[in-house]
Parts: sequence; structure tokens; C-alpha cells
Amino acid sequence: MRVLVVNRYWRSFGGVEEVVRDTVAVLEQRGHDVVPFAMEAPENWDTPWARYFASNVEFHHAGSSGRLRGARRAISGRDARRALGRLLDDVEIDVAHVFSVYHYLGTGVLAELRRRHIPVILSLHDYKVGCPNVTLYSDRTRRPCTVCLDQPLGYAWAPPALRCRRSSVGAGLVLSAEAITARARGVYSRAPGAVTVLNSLQRRAAERAGVDPARIHYVPNSVELGELSTSPRERHVLFVGRLTAEKGVDVLLDACAHAGLRLRVVGDGPARAELTAHADRVGGDVTFTGSLARPDALHEMRIAAAVAVPSLWPDVAPLVVTEAWSVGTPVVGSELGGLGEFLDGGRGLRCPPGDPVTLGDTLRRLVDTPALGVEMVARGREYAQTELSRERWLERMGAVYAAVGATL
Repeated sequence: MRVLVVNRYWRSFGGVEEVVRDTVAVLEQRGHDVVPFAMEAPENWDTPWARYFASNVEFHHAGSSGRLRGARRAISGRDARRALGRLLDDVEIDVAHVFSVYHYLGTGVLAELRRRHIPVILSLHDYKVGCPNVTLYSDRTRRPCTVCLDQPLGYAWAPPALRCRRSSVGAGLVLSAEAITARARGVYSRAPGAVTVLNSLQRRAAERAGVDPARIHYVPNSVELGELSTSPRERHVLFVGRLTAEKGVDVLLDACAHAGLRLRVVGDGPARAELTAHADRVGGDVTFTGSLARPDALHEMRIAAAVAVPSLWPDVAPLVVTEAWSVGTPVVGSELGGLGEFLDGGRGLRCPPGDPVTLGDTLRRLVDTPALGVEMVARGREYAQTELSRERWLERMGAVYAAVGATL
């Protein structure tokens, strides 16, 4: 079987790309031919199919002409659709497995696959299907936002009216135009034969976008648990992740200052300078390590008393939680989205988002009571072994492929 794997990036970038690479490995191990389609980039993984890739677009650091080109790609995606069409003219595809295409490739690729009657599996790793701003979070209010799920035609008017993207009316207009075009094309309601989700809020977003509930499948990412750490633990809190506003690291800085806890921040991103300045203002013992290679980040987890995930948005299915379980470190996180579902059932401690006092007190309790953390980790690992194993993933994803007439 020849499988077309579609994702905006064909290189290491984030958690989605790790899942893409893992899925490709499984497909190839099972004897299937994988044909990728993504954007051009010098850092891309080697592939003989790169000559078909869509041109690269940039949103955040481009000039006005680059942003205009990016807006055209997001709304119409005509050039990316043509690039995919050239590939499909030359190669016979049995099934397409589509990951993240929004903004950077555009939903026109889904329309092209439907036009050619190619079975499509759409794996969701964010909330874009129901939230034009992707995250169910408002950049302006710094709060979770479900207006586009709750209000009729919210996707058409809310982004510019509420200025949820970069507090900008213009950015909101682009998001609404993109969403309206996608709904008019029926790329969510008609293109995918199956849609996979990682949490219940994603399921709700998919249903709101017109996906038949019978075509929605819960397929959480698989986890390979490591040996429990025997390293001596230090009495500090650890954050690991990209430094962006919705991650809530500023709230964590306030929480640790309130509770008198040392904090180590592993990661980098656009909010680093602002967060460093915030740390200086609130005081406390804070170390920013910058980005670390995965083995080094896992070592940081092994020696920390707790991992904090203070997300202000409904995090979909953060890998940092299962990585912490893997090395035996307890987790405190926000009671939102897939993060809250991961920590349910005593597998972690949950706090209201944006509440530094409660977060600080909860972290202090965990640091002062190591036995509580051991119990939480045991529950998390048991859940991972039964629900997030590779065997369980193969069973679930195998059913998804069967639903579109293919065999994994």
C-alpha cells in the first residue's frame, strides 16, 4: 500500500512532527510505501519526493509581502493544492494520512484529495478544525475561549470581533476568511473518511465543524515507558517546553516566588526575554537553561521534585506529562483540555489556570510530600501501560485505517 503522509513540516519542529515520524516508521516497518508532502525547507529530512513539495511560507518574521502571501496560502491554498496535484498526477496513492496543514499548506489540499476520491485520515493535533485561532485561547484576554464552539457561525465573526489572534482585527479577518473557505469547501464535513482526536474537547470541535460523530476516533499517542529514575531528587520545580504566552510560564514564576521554590525553565521561544524580565521583577531562584537535547531534558526531569505544566490554553496531549511519568517525576498542571484528562484519576495534581497562589501552594505540598508524588506516578504509569501502549495504539489506528478501506 502506498500512503501519502501530509504535514506542514517535514523536519523536526514540535510534538506533531515527532508523531509524524513515529507513524512513518510504523508504516514502513509494516511494508508500506510512504510518500510525504510538506513545505520546502533546507532542514527537511531527506526524501526523493521533495521536488513536489509546496513552497515555504512565513507568517511571523516576514515583511508585508510575505505576510500577504501567507494569508493567501491560508485562505485559498491554491499553489499548495497545485503542487499536490502534480504529485498525484505522477503517483498512485491508496490512502492519505493528513496531520497539520493549517495556515502553511492550507485546507485546499484536503479538497484536492476529496476531488480525486483518495481515502483520507485526518489526525488532529490542535483545535483548528473548530477554532480559527487553533488553541481555543485568546491572545488578547489571555484566557481560554470557546466562542467559536458555543456560538452560531462564531468562526465567521468572532476572530476579528474579539481580536483573539495577536489582539489584531486584521489577523482575525484572515482567520475568519480561512475558516469560512474551509467550511464552504466541506473539507472537514466531507473530505476525511476518518478523523482521529486526542481528547474530548477535540471531539467536540470536530463535531461542531460538521464531522459525523461516527467518523471520529479517539487515538491517543503511544508512550514507551523508561526505567524509573534512581537519581537523588532535588527540591526544585521544572518546566520543559516552548516559551510562549499561552504556556503560562509567567504564572509559574509568580507561583514559585509565592511558595519560595526554586525553578528551572528548560526551553526557548519568543517570550523568553519577557519571562526573564518578569523573573527579575518577582525575584526568587530561577534558572533559564535554554533549549536542551532530549536526553538532557530527561535528565532534568529525573532530578526534579516535580514537573509543572501551567498552561493557560487547553493543552491537547502534552508529551511532557508522559515523559515525566516515564522517569518517575510527578506532574502538576492546569485542569484544561487533554492535560486535565491526563492528570485525572489521581495521576497528577490539577490547578485552575492562571492562579499562581493555588499553583504555588500545590507545588509546595508536592515538594514537601514525596510519597504523594510516588503514588501519582504509579497511577500515571499504570494508565500509560494499559491505555497508551504501542499495542493499544496499533489496535486503535488499525481500526481507523480499516474504516477508510485500508490495512495498517
